[in-house]
Order: sequence, then structure tokens, then C-alpha cells
Amino acid sequence: MSAPPSVRPSSTSWPFRHPRTWWIFALLFTAVLWLDLVKALSVGEIGHALLIAVYVACYVAGIGLTIDRPLVWRLALCALAAAVSAPLVLVYGQHVWNLSYALAIVGFMLPWTAAFGLAAAAIVLMIVTGVLSASDGRSTTMIFLLVVLSSVALAALWRSNRALVDANATIAELAVLRDRERMSRDLHDVIGSTLTTITVKAGLARRLLESHADEPVHAEVTDIEVLGRQALADVRAAVTATHHLSMDTALADAAAVLHAAGIQASLPTGADQVADRYRSVFAYVVREGVTNVVKHSRARHCQVRLGPTFIDITDDGDGTGTGGGAGTSDGGGHGLAGLARRLRDIGGTLEAGALPGGGYRLRAECPR
Repeated sequence: MSAPPSVRPSSTSWPFRHPRTWWIFALLFTAVLWLDLVKALSVGEIGHALLIAVYVACYVAGIGLTIDRPLVWRLALCALAAAVSAPLVLVYGQHVWNLSYALAIVGFMLPWTAAFGLAAAAIVLMIVTGVLSASDGRSTTMIFLLVVLSSVALAALWRSNRALVDANATIAELAVLRDRERMSRDLHDVIGSTLTTITVKAGLARRLLESHADEPVHAEVTDIEVLGRQALADVRAAVTATHHLSMDTALADAAAVLHAAGIQASLPTGADQVADRYRSVFAYVVREGVTNVVKHSRARHCQVRLGPTFIDITDDGDGTGTGGGAGTSDGGGHGLAGLARRLRDIGGTLEAGALPGGGYRLRAECPR
């Protein structure tokens, strides 16, 4: 089982969490083979010693190196283990129980049906050929079957644990991506409008300076300072996911930015008629919609209408409310796309586009 493409492979690429754990486990279980290796070397049986070394390597290192490989690799390891174990028992007279290492490799490497089938066939072959005597055939057969059963169970447990680790990694990555998307959306929705207002007021202050109107300039510069501080606070709130925009604040900001841009505004005096559960998202609709009117529409008039489950923003501009032509239900720009996602989260819809007689309309509607 391979990890999802977007997630790095987990550290559990061995039957246990860390390869050293498996090495210690495997070396303890092959202690008898190590003793046989020392005996073979002491009497000069180099061929015997080489077979034992390869057999130990198949069990200690082979399982960890091939358990995550394609089936052909795993079959090759099983064949090698069987090819090495047979002469050890048949030629060099080692105890038949040494075949349990090869059966364990089969249990780790192959699906459980194939592992038990091969184990049963091997046991039958050993009984027929006399490798297993009648006296100890039953007990040895039970041991072999238990070896295969435990190996299959350990391999299944390892695969399940690794799948869980990979799933947790995927969940963590998706959570990070969602948080990045939320932050991007909040920064656009919150800071974009404030910076637009600052830009408009700065332009108005420049024009007033050119006309030598000192008192209005002082008021506009003061507003710019206040908005700058508000933008800084909004950034901090967005980063910590604590920003909540109220409907009344959104309407007041809309009135200020439309006035500064010289656009006549028809705005509700309050948001009491809006359902409580929709006020927060409608506040973002007001902020985004009015920001787009100021930035893109070249409108002379902007109207905002509210209802219990809808908000409608229209202008008499050139029909480019998003700066890129008529929008769609998913929004024509980054800001409208963010609004569409906010509304989808609560079962609502967003429509944006040019009006037939001129102008632009942004409408959000939620279930009753």
C-alpha cells in the first residue's frame, strides 16, 4: 500500500515503527542460526556458512527491504528463502524447524490466502517426502501454521498502522491548506476593503491639498490614520482566526467609502431585518460588493437592499463589478470566489453579473 501522492511516505516502511526495532527482533529470533553459522565456520564448512548467512539476511534485512515493494520483489524473496532453506535441512542436516523462517517470510510478503496455501503445500510435501516424521509431524505442522498465522497478522497490523499514519498526515496537510485558504480569504475580504478606502481617501486628500482646503484635508488624513490602524488590527485578527465583521460596521464602512469616492449611496439604516445567522456573511458581501463598486464600476449610484435571507447590491456603472466583466455564480474574481465559498458553507448562493440595462448586480441568498 503506497502513500497518497500529496503526502510523503510515512516512517513506518518496516514491519515496526523504526528499522532498528525490527533488526533487534529479527536478530533475537535468528539466534539459533547464528550459532549454526559459528559452528559451520569453526569446522571450515564455507558453503554451509554462506547458506546460513544468506538465510539470515533474507529474514533480518530482506523483509524490511521488500515488504513495500511490488509483488514480484516479494515473490523473489520468498523463492530465495525457500531455495536456501531446503539444502540447509536436506543436505546439511539442520533441524526441520529452521524452515519456519522461510514460512515467516512467506507470511510477511504475500497475501494471507497465498501464504496459507503455500504453507499447506510445503507441509504436505515435507510429510510425503519424509522430511517430517510421523512422530513429530503433528506438533511441527501446528508450529509452522502458527508461524504463518502470526506473520500474516503482524504484516496486516503493520499495513493498517501505516495506512493510519498516512491518513493522519493527509488530514494534517488538508487542515493546513484549509487554514491557508481561510487566511487568504479573510485577508482579502477584510484588508482589501480597508486598503481601498485608504486609497480613495488619500486621493481625496491630495485633491483637497491641491485646492488648499486645509480643514477637510485634516479630516481625511485623520480617517486614513484610523483606517490604517484598523487594517493592522484586522490583519492580526485574521491571522489568529478571531476576526468577526458585524453588519452595522460593514454598512458604516460602505457609507464612508462610497462618500469618499463621490458615489451616491442608498443604504439600509440597520440590519435588523436580516436573520441573525446570516448577518456575519452578509457583512462580508457588503464589504466586497461595495469595494468592487468603488474600484471597478465607475458608478454614480450604489444601492444595497437587505432582506431576512438575501442581500442585493446594484450600481449604475459600466457593468464590470469585479473588474473583469460579468461574474458568475462562483464569482468573477478572488473576492467573489471567497464569498461564494462562505455562502456554500451555509447553504447559500451568490450571483454576480452585468444588468441588461447597464450596471452591475451582486446578490447573495440563503435558505429560509
